[in-house]
Amino acid sequence: MGYQLVMKTRDGVDRRFEVREGRTTIGRGVRCDVRIVLPKVSSAHCEIMMENQQARLVNLDEIMGTLLNGVPVQQAELTVDDELTVGPVTFTLHQTSSPTPSE
Repeated sequence: MGYQLVMKTRDGVDRRFEVREGRTTIGRGVRCDVRIVLPKVSSAHCEIMMENQQARLVNLDEIMGTLLNGVPVQQAELTVDDELTVGPVTFTLHQTSSPTPSE
């Protein structure tokens, strides 16, 4: 099994981002795995640590923070259908039928 972050867009088309084994970084910076180029998003806003099919959210932005299901968190375990909010963007964690490859 693998995981994806799914972002709903205004035009109704979902954008999907793979969550890989290891670290997936989310932010505005060019080195982030999931880039959100908006002013309310830090260059490295948060990351998802994936180990043995267990996903853990880690906030990296002390000023704006990261929300999990509407609640600010520093670190938290993620489960399927959790909503992760980074700045003005909300993702939903979905499970996929195929494993995400390690890179």
